[in-house]
Amino acid sequence: MLSRLQTFYRFTTPNLPSGVNITSANVSLPYYYLVTNDCYMSVGIYQITSNWSEHGVIWNNKPTTAPTCSDIVDVYADGVNEDNPEYAVFSVTNYVKSWYIGTPNYGFALKREGGENYSVIFVAKEKMQIFAQLTINYTGTHFAEGVYAVRKANTNTYVKAYRPISLAWVLQDSTSYTSPPTSISHLENLFKISYRPATNDYVIRSMLESSLVIFPSVGNNAPIAGRLAENDAELSTDYTWKLVYTSGYYYITYTENGVTYYVRSTSANNDTILVLTTNRYASGTKWSFYKYLGNTYENIVTEDFPLSLSLDETYQYHAYMQSTRINHNGPVSYSVVDTDGSSTTRATINASTGELTTLFPGKIQVRVTYPGAPWIWCWNVSIGGTFVDEVPTNLRSTPTHLCIPCAITNIAAFWCINHGMLQFDCIDEVTQNLRAIEVQAAMINGSGQGDGHCANANIQFGFDIFVHEDNGTT
Repeated sequence: MLSRLQTFYRFTTPNLPSGVNITSANVSLPYYYLVTNDCYMSVGIYQITSNWSEHGVIWNNKPTTAPTCSDIVDVYADGVNEDNPEYAVFSVTNYVKSWYIGTPNYGFALKREGGENYSVIFVAKEKMQIFAQLTINYTGTHFAEGVYAVRKANTNTYVKAYRPISLAWVLQDSTSYTSPPTSISHLENLFKISYRPATNDYVIRSMLESSLVIFPSVGNNAPIAGRLAENDAELSTDYTWKLVYTSGYYYITYTENGVTYYVRSTSANNDTILVLTTNRYASGTKWSFYKYLGNTYENIVTEDFPLSLSLDETYQYHAYMQSTRINHNGPVSYSVVDTDGSSTTRATINASTGELTTLFPGKIQVRVTYPGAPWIWCWNVSIGGTFVDEVPTNLRSTPTHLCIPCAITNIAAFWCINHGMLQFDCIDEVTQNLRAIEVQAAMINGSGQGDGHCANANIQFGFDIFVHEDNGTT
């Protein structure tokens, strides 16, 4: 760099998150000396104030620069040659800050300010395997919480999850999307990301179900999807990530025992699993995020949810919640009531596990909800087979279910069951007769057209009159 020569550098303006506070910025520029005797040259860095082109600039059309330099650095020879270059690091904080408040970014100019050597060479980007670097440090922001589609940088490939039995791989989708899959119809491609300021890390959950956490597994060398009961604040850092923003892209990272791992897509093959790598420069480690901007979404999805049950059996119900709201991740809770919403004795269910046990025939309602949910989701369930007018068909038509000596059709027996009285289990004949009279009265007080209404049981049913051969009681 002779006294009248200048060197020009320009960097693409990085995309920074909104609301950041730039604390410092510097450029590291590689150089070497043609003559390496013990001497130095002082170099100043100036902000360029007019446009220029890389292949068109000459001395007569060189761009204008600011009148004062931002920083001066002494670059020493001391064995620095083409095979052993060094970096000169310049502070450019104010220049870089100005880019983000409207000043055009035309780059930097280097000028000789003094010294004893004129043979320093600042390296062009095409010349060597070391490159000029711009570093911007900032505070006051983090990745915005929300629901996102995650894209492999500069491709049409997105991450997807699926609902596992226990654990699952995390995949890159086989579909090549022309626009980000950020609608509710693409829940397998959507991930809910929350920030934890106490540990400065992120929890990533699949929108397929809010209990499904995407977490790092160094043993499997891959990110894994698995159900975890803890809420975001309770999760160990073994299950969380760092999101590192660099030059317009994000790295999804995890550090264990001092080693940092990066989520990587290894190829463009269909449904290839994502892996972990310690090489941040490997292809497939850069990611872009596209935010879901739709309405708040709340839903319950079910698996193993039978609607017709047998008596004296135990069933396992499974329900999972979906919510776009941050920190609303359950757990789901289960309950059973009669179909009119009143309490029931026909079945019990474990509120946490969904294990249901049937006790008496009839219709019940299985309900599922979660903390902060806007609704309770309900399913009508039959115990004891199919029903006509709330009466199980097997009790309407099977002679062995007649209640003797009531000698009334099996509907009377069903009425007894509805009242918590065991069929065929009247204490004595007097009790049987009294119950027979009560049942008949409830039926006779019905419409008189073959259908009766039992006011005590508050159910509508059909019945037949039956004359028993032994005693003729009606």
